Amino acid sequence: MQRKVPLRQTLTAPASPRQATELLGDLADLRQSTRRSLGAPWFPLIVFGSLTALAGVLVDAFGPSVLLAYWLLASPAGLLAVRRHYRARGRRRGVTGRGRPAWMIGVMLSCLCLAAGIVGGRLGGAPAGLLAPVWIAVAGYVAFGVLQRRVAPALGVAACAAVTTVAAAGGAPSWAVEVLFGAGLIVVGVLLVLAGEER
Repeated sequence: MQRKVPLRQTLTAPASPRQATELLGDLADLRQSTRRSLGAPWFPLIVFGSLTALAGVLVDAFGPSVLLAYWLLASPAGLLAVRRHYRARGRRRGVTGRGRPAWMIGVMLSCLCLAAGIVGGRLGGAPAGLLAPVWIAVAGYVAFGVLQRRVAPALGVAACAAVTTVAAAGGAPSWAVEVLFGAGLIVVGVLLVLAGEER
């Protein structure tokens, strides 16, 4: 029977290249399983779902022209709320998620959604201006899914986008399209929590 060597001794004792490779592999596996234990990213879905639903209310009250100013303020505010949530959770649990890569995707996604809304609105009118950011959000959640090795959030956002697209193609008003997509994101976030994805 092989005697178990304490980790402290393993780290201080000279190691062969093979032992060092195995130890690094074990540490990488431990880091991955620890990150997976953090659960799926439900909080951004609820934050940005709420902001999107609020955008629909504002569109109903003031028209689609309010969206640019709204998202210029709401998007950074949403990102800050998400960052604050995950930073506090990291302090509580002692484990953080993907850090810089995730934040870079989040910021890029927000900028692309804003640009897609402007370009889509100019080229294809209000429906394209509303749907272009929706599908950019789907692409962003696919990227997050690859980064975090989680498919459920991406599938949920894609389903919301499909329903929203059908509603827009059926002639739903702009405000209803925004509210529908926002409510869908909130529902997906809540379902992830109920499914035990947040631990």
